[in-house]
Amino acid sequence: MGITRLRLGGASQALEALQHARNLKPSDPEVYINMIAAYRNLHNTSQAGQILLEGMTLAPQDPQLLEELARAYPSCPIGPGADLLHLNRQCPDLHQHLCEAEKTLVHWLADNTYAKEASQAENQARDHLGCRN
Repeated sequence: MGITRLRLGGASQALEALQHARNLKPSDPEVYINMIAAYRNLHNTSQAGQILLEGMTLAPQDPQLLEELARAYPSCPIGPGADLLHLNRQCPDLHQHLCEAEKTLVHWLADNTYAKEASQAENQARDHLGCRN
């Protein structure tokens, strides 16, 4: 429903529906991709970036999120099948932003009673992104 509202030009209503979808499926990369689009439509690039980074901590190999990341960090060599752990060494700002987003995401998941997903996000950030908690 959120993506339909977004396509019809109702970014604010789409965002409400997408936030509800995120509450139901916090690990679904598609929800994050659509939330990014909604925030961009609202000209809130800062929040779009935060949501992108949170999505990357949950799904670091998702091709659509990698495309978004390549657009957001044009100086980093991000391509299909990118190894984010390797990229972190080449792009320290990206690494810092991903690790900060991971902390925010873990708190959000824990606050919304997703302990299992919070633990998975921490593990993903450590194993695939090189974040140290």
